Amino acid sequence: MENITGKTAKRKAFKAAVTASAMILAVLLSACGKTAKAPAADTPSAEAPAAATTGSTIQSALPDSMENGEVVLGGATNGEAHFEGPVPKEKISVEPGMVARLLIPGTDVDTRVQTAKAEHTVYLDPSNSTGFNDPNTVLHGEADTNDAALHGLLAYGDSSFFGKHPYLYLYLPDKTVLEYKVFAAYTQPSENILEQHDCYDFSTFSSYIQEILSQRNMSSVTDAGMQDQILQTWCVLTIQASMSDGRDYIVQATLTGAGSIQ
Repeated sequence: MENITGKTAKRKAFKAAVTASAMILAVLLSACGKTAKAPAADTPSAEAPAAATTGSTIQSALPDSMENGEVVLGGATNGEAHFEGPVPKEKISVEPGMVARLLIPGTDVDTRVQTAKAEHTVYLDPSNSTGFNDPNTVLHGEADTNDAALHGLLAYGDSSFFGKHPYLYLYLPDKTVLEYKVFAAYTQPSENILEQHDCYDFSTFSSYIQEILSQRNMSSVTDAGMQDQILQTWCVLTIQASMSDGRDYIVQATLTGAGSIQ
């Protein structure tokens, strides 16, 4: 198991790249007024992934760990909202004590996200930052009964629903809304995902995404066409819902938009 110091160093390096990238995207957004597009796969800048950020502090230096030729683009919005899909119009309240509110259109999932683990709740993995700017953020909950907070996730097992309802949203206390697009839904034996897959290492992250998208079984639905987008964004939300049979139902999505909704 990696020690806390090692995790902290990796998080600092990743976040430094992410916050510096916000400067780049902010310039792009102010110039065109639209969501910046990731570089094409055959361009030199595509050698490195894009990273997304929700941080409000922009730093000027890239981390020492970045190699020559690497370019990072972030998901900063410079005070404006830029989304790939429709954003729910209604105001969503984020109550004190919540780190976010999770809303999945087309399902009954509209639930608070907290840091403390408790029965019948959705909570943030203790290894993740409350800023939702890690390469893989994991939310835990239950989906084994009709009244479970994440029971609605099971709808993604239907490929038709998967295609019609690709977006989900996190509402943060600072009125930021994060938009994610679902790329995979499947069952697997329960595991500590963040310990098993060190997504701060891009090679590991890339292999992990490829493994997910290459699944071929009756219980999985994936969108392999999103692979380049996922790797360029380098910011995944994993919702891990426990089932009564001891397995987990996993829905994973990549960051596609962010902004302030008043």
